[in-house]
Amino acid sequence: MKRQLYSVISEVRIPEEPRYDPKSDIYVADGWRDPLTTVLMMWPNGFPCIEINLYLMSLVENLRVDSTGGSLKEIASQLSHIVRFCWEHDGIRRNFWDLDSASYETFLRKLQFEEHKYHIGERARQGNRIREISLVTLTFLEWLQDHVLVERKLVGLSSEGYRIGLVWVQENNRYGGKSYKKRFPFKIPVSARDPKPPMAMESIQRLREVVREKYDINNLHPNYIAQFENRDELSITVEFFFRRRECMLHILQHSGSRPYELELCSYKKNLDPTISKKLVMPTVKREEGFVRELPIQFATSVIIELYIDCRYRYLQFLKIKGANPNPGDALFINEKGAGMSRRALTTEFKRLCARAGLVSRQCLSMLRHRFITLAVAVELKQVIKDDPSFPVHSRLFADYRTILTRVAKLTGHTNPESLMPYIHLAWDELHLFGGADDLRELVMVIEEVRALRKVYASDTSATVGETSQELDGKLRLFDAMMQVLTESVEKLVARQQPGLEARTVRLS
Repeated sequence: MKRQLYSVISEVRIPEEPRYDPKSDIYVADGWRDPLTTVLMMWPNGFPCIEINLYLMSLVENLRVDSTGGSLKEIASQLSHIVRFCWEHDGIRRNFWDLDSASYETFLRKLQFEEHKYHIGERARQGNRIREISLVTLTFLEWLQDHVLVERKLVGLSSEGYRIGLVWVQENNRYGGKSYKKRFPFKIPVSARDPKPPMAMESIQRLREVVREKYDINNLHPNYIAQFENRDELSITVEFFFRRRECMLHILQHSGSRPYELELCSYKKNLDPTISKKLVMPTVKREEGFVRELPIQFATSVIIELYIDCRYRYLQFLKIKGANPNPGDALFINEKGAGMSRRALTTEFKRLCARAGLVSRQCLSMLRHRFITLAVAVELKQVIKDDPSFPVHSRLFADYRTILTRVAKLTGHTNPESLMPYIHLAWDELHLFGGADDLRELVMVIEEVRALRKVYASDTSATVGETSQELDGKLRLFDAMMQVLTESVEKLVARQQPGLEARTVRLS
């Protein structure tokens, strides 16, 4: 089995503007940068791949690099293919500067025809992935030529005598514009992308059911229960995991947050969600410190507040046990009381999906796609309400841009036009809506509140440090929520027009 050639290193000091000095035959730098996270590449024998490491260091300040490596890790993953090729192909070890057009074409063919490790008869990667690997590799080789091999013509236009010859190719962008790029003259089959769709509501509901199942002590394995000294210790731990998982799913579904934004989410800025009726989320891929304030439903705010309360009690429990938790300002913490990383959040989500029996591709970002799709659908629905006779195919791009600009304020997108693919998804979503979908949404919220009340009133929810008065107060809060929601349903039903329940949005 091939081992991974790159590693994510945290809190490392790296040289400032490292470069190769051909006169002294050594690598020199002007100073050192502050500690940060970086990614280091190795050859298959375990020795550092100096050229690629220098390249990765040069990218640190211009890329998003989180505790898991971020975009830098993805670049290292794509460059690992050329590292293996130069090391072991046909038993010949090559330096990067020994590559030429013939060997580079062999490299691409190897990527194209390599078989999948687990699925016999399937290709290891699609044409689009090969194209991405080639672009990243050529970018690295150009950097190597400009900063290290300054006297060698490694990669450039074939008409100018470079070892790896490129040609000008006309390409179209997503907006219909055309541009010319230098590309290697090797035809890589274009594979239709299989974009990640919004997560189905049935899958979300199944995940919630699994979270509740794991909250029931009767469903826990005896070996897991045996790890705890007493029932109080077991109860607070089980409740903590339940509250955290339920909160994670609700925030992702109702805020459209990215997985990394969960890691950065502030505890102090979200202390009273039921009062503020909003969620304060950091926004990555924007200027540093950019946050967005998202309105949230009352039921979601209660779920967040219940988790915050449980988070506090769990930290107190760890201190009583003699631990020294260090949560910082992280909203989501692990079992040791430290902030959770994006990797840990992703791993927990994958485990929930496996337990729920969701065999198709599922990932945290699909919950973000669900939120964006519904947000666009709500905006489209309002437009239809204002002008129901205006057909979908007659709408101008400017109309959609107005809609997407409003949605971008919720999602944190810099360019609203990048949300255009969601227009078609939103129309599909609207096609399934009936005229009474507001009523259905309220019914769903009521059912959710009922489920939460049932869980909280169960025997397993009596936790360390919680008095019967506090428990009774929270149950009364749920009763008040039920009353408010029930009255809302009654008012909505009173406003319904005859036959509205059977009407659907027509796409003409």
